[in-house]
Amino acid sequence: MSTLAEFPPPGRQPTIGERNSKLVSTDESCVITDYRRIDLTDTTSHTKSLACLETTCKAAFVNEEQHLIEKLQEEWNKNGFSGVFKELQSSKNVHTSIKSLSLALHNGLELLSSWREKIMPKKTFHYTSNNSPLLACHPHLPRMAIVLKDQTIKVMTVNKINEQDVLLKDKRIKKVTCLAWRPKSSLSLAVGSSKGILVWLLDPNITTVRSGSNMTRFLQSRDMSSDVNSISWSSDGKLLACSSVNSSCFWIWSIVSERNTPIHRVGSAITFVDWSPCGQKLLSVNQSQTFRVWETMQWTCEKWADLNGTCSNACWSSCGSYLLFTVACEPIIYYVHFDSKSNIDVGSTGVALKCADLSACVDTEDENEIGGLITDMVWDPTNSRLAVTCQGPSSNQPYVVLFHTRIAPLLQLIPCGFIRGEDCEVPLKIDFLHGYDMGALMAVYWSSETISLIPLLYNQNLSSSPRYHLAHINELNTTTNKNRDYSTVENETVIYSQFHD
Repeated sequence: MSTLAEFPPPGRQPTIGERNSKLVSTDESCVITDYRRIDLTDTTSHTKSLACLETTCKAAFVNEEQHLIEKLQEEWNKNGFSGVFKELQSSKNVHTSIKSLSLALHNGLELLSSWREKIMPKKTFHYTSNNSPLLACHPHLPRMAIVLKDQTIKVMTVNKINEQDVLLKDKRIKKVTCLAWRPKSSLSLAVGSSKGILVWLLDPNITTVRSGSNMTRFLQSRDMSSDVNSISWSSDGKLLACSSVNSSCFWIWSIVSERNTPIHRVGSAITFVDWSPCGQKLLSVNQSQTFRVWETMQWTCEKWADLNGTCSNACWSSCGSYLLFTVACEPIIYYVHFDSKSNIDVGSTGVALKCADLSACVDTEDENEIGGLITDMVWDPTNSRLAVTCQGPSSNQPYVVLFHTRIAPLLQLIPCGFIRGEDCEVPLKIDFLHGYDMGALMAVYWSSETISLIPLLYNQNLSSSPRYHLAHINELNTTTNKNRDYSTVENETVIYSQFHD
């Protein structure tokens, strides 16, 4: 089982990528040109990158001409005095003297802001679970969607020259709670909110879309009386699973017919659902110490109970044969192995085993605490890298824990290192982009409202590390019998039993 004691000490400079199984920082001579930082706070300036040319944002709706007063009020709500001064300078219906005065006031405001940044230390902004940022990467393309503060969804493509970003917004969406890309579709996105689910079915060649057009589907149900807290697509993109707050059932929506089928089970409210990439299994997690894995042919399930806490995070391998999960009160990563050849029965091994322990430890160089309870966990599309974020006793950790992983012949988690950002930055959301043929491309949303695209360079067909870390050497012998007592296996603490409904 992997532990933080096996990791190399964290670096002191921002991480820009991985090369030769080693994380590279900005103070090293090695240059990784695919590294990129995107500032989400500056929506007017162009985004520069070493990997592609400049990109600009253009709206996805045709707006009517606004009166000057309305424009000034909108800029005041968004950007305060700075936005008002910029609007006065760019407006054609404003006298030259007012434009000159606005320019002088804007320059003075910028000088005041720069002076304030110099004399006042920069503080780290900590997000809570209620206002954490939302980031989703496309399942096939190097494209991602980010929810901005004004509930606008920014769609970005990271590898196309002169590709312009798209902004999505609809009046029916007041508060975005979750979002997910539709598989086998270039530009279709589902967004959960307090009112229902809005699905954009966009043509990538069209960038002007009116709100409420035939390119959107709004899914509502009387049973879903509260906020939608989780959505997940099937692998073919035809069905959409969702759950809502304070409801013990989840719904399966057909996008074509816009009809749903509720799946009921007695128990506490469901917190999130997650469809496996193979499409044969669906994970549903509730607020109690239980989760279920459903097979999607006849919709029977395997129940996993008596956990040490509520399941807080989960991720599937790309083949659907492994499920990694964590519980809320433990810094442990568990895994369950499923029979990938089974098309009807879920066919799991019957137990969940430990594969990594991220208990907090102290860095000997700067005496900072590392590790703790796990807040987020994602697996890259090639099953070669696992990224994890942690939370210490007082605040979130400034590091992303990176593992090298293998799933054949056994699951292996190999310590790689710690990814860090600029000073005072904390990782809030992580994900992997698809379509990166040089390895894996990880997107990290930092507390400074910037996104880092960190390339992890490796050959997918070769071993990424010379040494092996066999988490459970006797797994093949011990998991074949579901009735065996696992409490004595290799000094491992067991684990969770499986129950069938």
